[in-house]
Amino acid sequence: MRIVAGSRGGRKLQTLDVRHFRPTSDRVREAVFSILAGRIMGARVLDLFAGSGALGFEALSRGAEKVTFVESGRNLANLIERNGKALGFEDRYTVIRADVRRFIVREAARGDHDVWFVDPPYRGGLVQPVLDAAAGAVVLPLVIVERDKREEWSAPLSEWSRARRYGDTVVEFLIQETEEEA
Repeated sequence: MRIVAGSRGGRKLQTLDVRHFRPTSDRVREAVFSILAGRIMGARVLDLFAGSGALGFEALSRGAEKVTFVESGRNLANLIERNGKALGFEDRYTVIRADVRRFIVREAARGDHDVWFVDPPYRGGLVQPVLDAAAGAVVLPLVIVERDKREEWSAPLSEWSRARRYGDTVVEFLIQETEEEA
């Protein structure tokens, strides 16, 4: 696995052989960031269920200001730290080891992030509870959800502006309506 483009394009990321660990493929990350285009430059990014940190590090490589990685697994949180140091991003990210659902309820209500990546283990039933927890508390400019095509859920926040399918992976982009749009 590697960083696809930006200031660290081509640099390799370490991974782990861990149960339920499914890093976002290079192809999907390339497509996601092509769709996001200029929305990443200077953004404050929240990478939930961060795994190796591939999505967040791709965002940093493409000009994001800061990334907060949230990962519950100790080994994966340590992996994110190793990847961040190897890429030279030490001052531009934070790793929080926490359950994502609890983190959102406790912390994300502050609205400190411009972009959220939500990429839980496939078919774990975690997309819906995470978005439900966020729905009433946060003004989110942009949420990107990566999920298995067989996972059922409903968008509690707003209307989806774009969805793309890559094999068994579906990536959905949510832009929350502002009061002027409603």
